Amino acid sequence: MHLNREEAGHLHCEVGPALAYPSGWSWWHWHGVGVPQSVIEEPERITVEAIGEERHPALRRVMIERYLWGQETHGIAAYLRDAGARRLDHDAAFGTLWYLELAGEAPTLMVEVRNHSPEPDGAYRHFFLPVHPELRLILTDGTYGAAQRLSVRNAVASTFGLSGAEYRPEVET
Repeated sequence: MHLNREEAGHLHCEVGPALAYPSGWSWWHWHGVGVPQSVIEEPERITVEAIGEERHPALRRVMIERYLWGQETHGIAAYLRDAGARRLDHDAAFGTLWYLELAGEAPTLMVEVRNHSPEPDGAYRHFFLPVHPELRLILTDGTYGAAQRLSVRNAVASTFGLSGAEYRPEVET
């Protein structure tokens, strides 16, 4: 038997099955999510259309992460670009707010932020954070606050449970 796990202990393998028996029976997983073999071994076959047709949110998330794997721009950045997401707002201090509407689903709103601490190679990583489509504050009890104007500042603030007016970072890490 062959078994691959990530640091957290979930079944995971980037190049083949996470679990394989000598009989040939195998399972493919990405960070604990069971996926079809092609998602791991043939990510170049993942298309915007296939992602849009996938009904299981966890599998759709993995497909987006694996989209255009191995290319310079891949994952959520490439998917937003190729799926026709619109840039709603940009602020050099806070990032970029992206809007994507897919047939039959609630609109997706993502805020792209840049880590202000460089990686060991000197690069600055970009992260895409999902936010409420109306930028409602995510409160500590798990409920949502009032809707806000669609701006990147309000989007970033909402991830901290704050309104854009309240969000005044003094130090960025």
